[in-house]
Amino acid sequence: MSEPKKPQDDIIDVATVEKQWQALVRRDSGPSNTMELLANDHFVQQLEKAANNVTKVRNAIMKLLVGISQPGDWVDHGGTAGLSAAGAERYLLHFPFVFSNWSCTRNEWTDNYGPAYRWTYMAEAMLYDRIIQTQGIYSTRDEFLGKKEGQWRDLADISEGDIPAAARHNALKNGITALLGLRGIRTEELKKLILAHGGNPDIIKSVKYDGSMGGMKKATPTA
Repeated sequence: MSEPKKPQDDIIDVATVEKQWQALVRRDSGPSNTMELLANDHFVQQLEKAANNVTKVRNAIMKLLVGISQPGDWVDHGGTAGLSAAGAERYLLHFPFVFSNWSCTRNEWTDNYGPAYRWTYMAEAMLYDRIIQTQGIYSTRDEFLGKKEGQWRDLADISEGDIPAAARHNALKNGITALLGLRGIRTEELKKLILAHGGNPDIIKSVKYDGSMGGMKKATPTA
């Protein structure tokens, strides 16, 4: 008699998005290893179809990227381009993303700078027939909202609602970028792709924190 199916049996891979885990979930039963997959005619047909459509899909996504991106949507982090939450959410108007089964937690701690807290949002993100688990985290120790003039703010000076809102936006961003394959793109490669599709690579910004405007990040064009 076979063992009962466990929830973890549906997890087929795990991806990391900006230090957040994402479990890729199997939607139906089928071949469980590479050799079985390659022996499956339907899988091979789907693989050939996907291979034939790679260029079309990439061009379509890049044309859309160039068309909807605003300055600052893409941020250079040491040679790797990351899509901001605002930039990612622009794709919600053009793809049938579904985010469901939301949950959230709030955790508190105290460090050398005083009390702090963190919000974590989790959801299932779906695009067509692919589902992933996505999560976003934001805390009062993140510089964008947590610092002012180089110093960590007191909790009384931080709007309680801003932290969970930022965590939820991060969860949306992580789900969208993972499902569209827009994670971990080298900045120079992205510049070339944007130019090839008629766009201006200056939409990619480099970011530093100067704390002079309440922890706001100062964006400047990359060289």
